[in-house]
Amino acid sequence: MQQQSSTPQQWQQLEQQQQGWQQGRQQLEEQSADMKAADTDHQQGSQQHLSASHQPDGFDYEAAVRDLGEHVQQNGPAEDFFPEGCRWWLVGGLPATRLVAFTDEAGKAAGRQTWRMQQLEYWDESLKEWVSQQPAACRLQALSPRQWQETLQLRAAEQERHPQRKSEQEVDAVDMPHAAGQQRQMSSHHQQRQHHGQLPQQPREQPVQQQQQQQQQQQQQQQQQPGWPLGGPASGGGCTEAACLYYNVWYNRGTFYYLSEGEGAQRANWAMSKNRVIELLNVRNATAWVDSVHAKVVPGETAAVDYVFFLHPTAIGHWLELMFPLFSALLHGEPLVRRTPDRLLVLHQKRGFLFGWVRALMAVALGVKPGESLPPIILQQEHHDPYEQMGYAPEGVGPADWLCFEKLLFVKDIFVNGTRGFRDGQDARLFRRLMYEQYAVPFPAPGTPPPLTVTFQRKSANRRVLNEPQLLAMLQEFGEVRVVEFSGSTPFQEQLAAMATTGVYVSVHTSNLANTPFLPPGAAVFEVIQRNWAWCDIDQSFAAFTKQMGDIHHYAWRAQRHNQTVYLHPRMDQLFSSWNATDCVIHECVEAHTAVDVVVDVEALRELIAGRLRLIREGASVVEARLPWPLAV
Repeated sequence: MQQQSSTPQQWQQLEQQQQGWQQGRQQLEEQSADMKAADTDHQQGSQQHLSASHQPDGFDYEAAVRDLGEHVQQNGPAEDFFPEGCRWWLVGGLPATRLVAFTDEAGKAAGRQTWRMQQLEYWDESLKEWVSQQPAACRLQALSPRQWQETLQLRAAEQERHPQRKSEQEVDAVDMPHAAGQQRQMSSHHQQRQHHGQLPQQPREQPVQQQQQQQQQQQQQQQQQPGWPLGGPASGGGCTEAACLYYNVWYNRGTFYYLSEGEGAQRANWAMSKNRVIELLNVRNATAWVDSVHAKVVPGETAAVDYVFFLHPTAIGHWLELMFPLFSALLHGEPLVRRTPDRLLVLHQKRGFLFGWVRALMAVALGVKPGESLPPIILQQEHHDPYEQMGYAPEGVGPADWLCFEKLLFVKDIFVNGTRGFRDGQDARLFRRLMYEQYAVPFPAPGTPPPLTVTFQRKSANRRVLNEPQLLAMLQEFGEVRVVEFSGSTPFQEQLAAMATTGVYVSVHTSNLANTPFLPPGAAVFEVIQRNWAWCDIDQSFAAFTKQMGDIHHYAWRAQRHNQTVYLHPRMDQLFSSWNATDCVIHECVEAHTAVDVVVDVEALRELIAGRLRLIREGASVVEARLPWPLAV
């Protein structure tokens, strides 16, 4: 019997289960108002230089570029980045999987194949060869309570030798006044589920008088329990728009805990990210509780990110949503952290998927220069099932260990009211400029017209352009056409060099659009979007990044008719072909539209490109030449 096409009404139950996804869309719509407010900055983007005078915190952008340029002149350009003592490669490369949606058993099997146990080899410097044994530098180095006390003694001795300097602990105590047992006042929270549902607000600021009272309590507790950032092992912290800084946050078996003590403590959980909830652990006496568990301390500063869309671990575009906010948070000390933290904790990923492209992005975000090593990159212990791995401890940590992160900077994502990109356009343009400096790629002088080369990004697995020959013939009308097909093994410097010499970039909606923020000023992106691709404004994710640059034009042509999108799997065609973009808000439908090919309306795209390039080559700014984003119907 032939299977009938499903209807949205038949999926009502699933839609109810996906209410958290729709709430994410509402949050994004609220953020779009902020994007519109930034248009003034975008108008000046193509002519604006990096200047300290534009920033209230007085950061010297020109000096940052100059310092990196001098470093590259002395030490040479970047090649590749790894943590010190932890260099790896994925034996056999990426798994070859069928590209299917995760709505059926075949799709789930393909997902498990992507998340199969990876065979890695590590470079042994003493043997000068690759070995299978993972070095200790790749694992989290936590301290026992005794080692922690020895570390505190060394800090105290260092402070005595340099009494004119405030210790890091003292600075934190003054600027982040949250005493043990007296946590920062939170807004009212709603009970929520682990992965989806209503997201509570983040901690809010307290009145100055209450902060002063907490400082006094904190100083008293520090006299009783010296060494802890807050005077004891209980947790504290606060949030900015881009990230949250937690002190003494605890972690066990895949879950973060906010340790509180005494009566009147906060009693509701809240979301750290789309996939992570920090749970309140309220005890009568925090010190006694610590003595009762197998506690270990992770000293110093840890930056942490949650790779939200872990079912697509090779999609490099999602790294922009993590590294761009982290760059701004570290650059401006928001909250109080050093430019380069002691380590980076990456949740819901595998080491073999941290391509050279990803590590290059991390280097600039973390302030690492050519010839320097990345800080240790800590991942969870590996499992072939991504949902099982979510509950695993970091590599080097036992299941019974309770980790206490002395200071944890956790990047917020868009599902918890975080930002998708940089703090502002100045940070965005600085990041691009630092990328060019890292690899000694000449950056065009102000007023230089964009290159005439048209670069077409080819896809050979899914989201292929089925009438590609006709498309390429049309593109030749606008300049010399170069076809590229980047992969996880393509060196970042090769991809950057291609972007630096591109004036027009044409691609379907794919993760390789993550390179578009590195296009030169005045370049134009023409994006081909598959039908029904609009959930949570995911179709505008890359346009949001180029818009922050302020000097890159970004347009889109969208497949609207059924015959312009070809499902790779008949069952997905049967289930969702009759749906429209308004219906396609559940997980199954969204995933189905990642496994499609596209037939481009070549004449419509020609008209779009010709009309915009005429304005751009006449000197129109991004705002002057912009068009409304095509709506999905």
